[in-house]
Amino acid sequence: MANFLTSTAADILERYPDFQKIGIVLPSRRAAVFLKKELSKLITKPVFSPYITTIEDFMLQSLGWQQADQPSLMFKLYDSYAAVAPEPKESFANFSQWAHLLLADFNELDRYRVNAREVFDYLADVERIKRWDLDPEKEMSELVQNYLKLWRLLPDVYTHFTERLKEEKVVYQGLAYREMADTITTHTETLKQQFEKFVFIGFNALNASEEEILRTLYHEGLADFYWDVDEYYFNDIDQEAGNFLRQSKLVQELIEKEDFRWMHNSLSEIPKNIEVVNVSGRQQQAIAANAAVLRFQEKQLEDVAVVLADEEMLMPFLNNLAADVSTLNVTMGLPLSNTPVAGFFQLLLEMFQEFESSGRRDKQGHPSFHFQKWDDMLGHPLFKRWVGDSVSTESLRYYMRKQNRIFISAAELQQESGDTLNAEFVQFFANQSNTLSQIWASLAKLAERLHEAQPEKTSLLQSLFGFYKLFNRLSLLMAEYPYVEDIKTALRFYKDLLKSETLDLYGEPLSGLQVMGVLETRTLDFKNIVMTSLNEDILPKGRSDNSLIPFDIKREFGLPTYLDKDAVFAYHFYRLIQRAENITLIYNGLSEGLGSGEPSRFIKQLEYELPKANRRVRFEYLNPTFEVKIEDKNATDIVKTPAIMERLKEMAVKGFSATAITDYINDPVEFYKKRVLNLQEADEVEEVAGYDKQGNVVHNILERLYSVIEGDEILKCKSVLKANDPAFALSEEEIRNLVVDELRKEAKLADLDVGKNLLIREILVGMLVNFLRKEKEELEILESQNEVLSLLGLELDLSCQMILKNGQEVKLKGIVDRVDRIGDELRVIDYKTGSVIDGNLSIKTMHDLRQPKEKNKSLQLLMYAYLYFNNYKDYDSLNAGIISLRNVNKWPMPFKMGKTTEVNRELVSEFEDFLRTLMEEIFDESIPFSKKLLTLESDE
Repeated sequence: MANFLTSTAADILERYPDFQKIGIVLPSRRAAVFLKKELSKLITKPVFSPYITTIEDFMLQSLGWQQADQPSLMFKLYDSYAAVAPEPKESFANFSQWAHLLLADFNELDRYRVNAREVFDYLADVERIKRWDLDPEKEMSELVQNYLKLWRLLPDVYTHFTERLKEEKVVYQGLAYREMADTITTHTETLKQQFEKFVFIGFNALNASEEEILRTLYHEGLADFYWDVDEYYFNDIDQEAGNFLRQSKLVQELIEKEDFRWMHNSLSEIPKNIEVVNVSGRQQQAIAANAAVLRFQEKQLEDVAVVLADEEMLMPFLNNLAADVSTLNVTMGLPLSNTPVAGFFQLLLEMFQEFESSGRRDKQGHPSFHFQKWDDMLGHPLFKRWVGDSVSTESLRYYMRKQNRIFISAAELQQESGDTLNAEFVQFFANQSNTLSQIWASLAKLAERLHEAQPEKTSLLQSLFGFYKLFNRLSLLMAEYPYVEDIKTALRFYKDLLKSETLDLYGEPLSGLQVMGVLETRTLDFKNIVMTSLNEDILPKGRSDNSLIPFDIKREFGLPTYLDKDAVFAYHFYRLIQRAENITLIYNGLSEGLGSGEPSRFIKQLEYELPKANRRVRFEYLNPTFEVKIEDKNATDIVKTPAIMERLKEMAVKGFSATAITDYINDPVEFYKKRVLNLQEADEVEEVAGYDKQGNVVHNILERLYSVIEGDEILKCKSVLKANDPAFALSEEEIRNLVVDELRKEAKLADLDVGKNLLIREILVGMLVNFLRKEKEELEILESQNEVLSLLGLELDLSCQMILKNGQEVKLKGIVDRVDRIGDELRVIDYKTGSVIDGNLSIKTMHDLRQPKEKNKSLQLLMYAYLYFNNYKDYDSLNAGIISLRNVNKWPMPFKMGKTTEVNRELVSEFEDFLRTLMEEIFDESIPFSKKLLTLESDE
């Protein structure tokens, strides 16, 4: 079956031989490139290229307007707020924390032609009812009154804001769509003078504005349409992929008039080989995707698309790209925030912020900065490009350690360097009294200087130019809109802006392997699809609506909800695979943070529903296996030099934890980078509590609840847990307060009431509430049986020594979350805030522990048992298990070797042999650190 654009191009040439008389409108610029390719294949003589544009550009060009950028919109929105709000007004710092949500809501209100005043007045009434009190004497607090006034104010903000934008003719997308829809009848004559027809190709989820515009053009004889719709999801009302098409009045009208092109049965007729791969983490997804690509010959790659449902997968995929792939095209931009340059400028901005908070200066009055910031700066590759090769960074680091001073100025470093550090360097850090506009200008100047010092045209050069433009833009904005008053707000604004800045990755757009995001696949067809991040919280995204307008009110006014967005991506998913024959779907089975590790429901729908419509569908789960590929000439082995062996000996003294050992099992080369070279990911100013911080919060709270405390100090764990202990009487609000306190300590986060931090906070509260409820139930059962739960240790810090064949002594260490005893049963328990499946805790032989990621938790429990037996001789057996706070109904989930849950000294001795073999391998200088190769094998 011909692909969609091939069929469309042929039909256009047949219907419109002189396609200079038509305008073609597509969903994306990427689609335009491929359509031109298809048209050029069919044209036999030289002709001018047809007019092809995107739907967004079509709207803007018809109106004679321009698209505004997000930073300008944010400042202009504050202008409008300040113009209509009474005193006291919110500061820009507070306003900017929720203004992006308001902008997004304005955009949706306009795209769907909904009356903004009605929505916000309705919302204000709802909020007032929520806070209504039966006691007439009780007045609303000033805070609540101001909150309600803000809702009443938003319609005036919207009117002032949109009128200004229309006057300036620089608008956001939704406003352009609404204006075009409201005035479409006045534009038809002008459009008729441009072209006889506008041909709209490959659209699906039309918003209310688009629906009005396209229907009017159709009725005026100005529009023709090509749709790519499969009967499989269109005719089945339970298939969300067809929701928008079924509800569209335009589609209904075209079908009634038999003017609908095209409906087909590709999903039911084309044979499909669908493979599903479950791996752990982004790195393994990237390796698995590359393994899938390598099964195709070079000449087949043009018909292979790697689709990244999570665009954060781009760099892991490219970093693991096999040398066999010589030609590829990446359609998505690389986020500027993911470049090495970003870390350098982030560090500088953090130093500015630090000085703003501390105001510390040396004796001569020069600004001083924390030695750790200087240490990070001296270690960054761009530092040398800035100051030149004559500066000895190691000498400066030695000086800081020798001085043993926490705060040091640039002037003091210059003096110590013998003036090899230039005056420009010192002056850069001395300018701490500059305005924010001047600070951004100085950063732009630095980016320009580094750009000039880069002799070769590389990605670094491109990144520096990107930052040069960004800093110049920020300098102009701060000068024009002097609302940002401190570095902290400026840094947050900068980081938000940085997320939307990308670098174009060059490639051959029409040949080789195609790497793209989901939206870039619109209208395109590939015979072979490899798709990553097929997880329920990514594709579809699910309940992740960032909006000020609640779900019910959106439904009331016909605004799209997260369910509608899921339906949009369901269409993109099914449309992408409808003509494909070989489909590899990869998902992350590892539960991290808010990620559930759950496969996308689209996978299950394909498995259970599609074979009923298409008997030629082969559905298979593949088992990823890893092996060290020594003979691969492209693999980079890390030979253990004398310096590396010395570093390993240092590590032996400090100790190997279960995490370090599993790092080695998962990937020896990554172990070398992370543990031996100590190349940890650069610290960033966290806006959202990370996975490690979330785990620490839970561990810290449980330790305090189960301990004897004097003042603020933990003296020891309680000797016995009882169902009537105060910990089990805590209310949900009291637990929430504990979580908030710990989050602020651990993650240094002030704002826990909005966005993902609010979600994380409530998830942690829910976990602890369920944990304590379940623990109380278990204790009540024990007490009814006259049993007692004795606590033997919490956060127990254990270690022991292992001597290798070569005489090398290695320290092994671990912190055990909990050791307790019920009757004669000793239990070693680990808490996990992520999800855990039974397969993670079950092995048949010790060799199973060599499986990357999958058996890490088993190794961790065996390590704890090994350490406990080496430190305590009172017991000869114990049970080891995990309490998953995501699933407390399995309490605890036991480790199993074969069918037994008992971990005795004989089993631990067997584990010690396994551990010794592993450590001998790590310390054998003849065995290099080698990359692991993933292969895909059938589960059957």
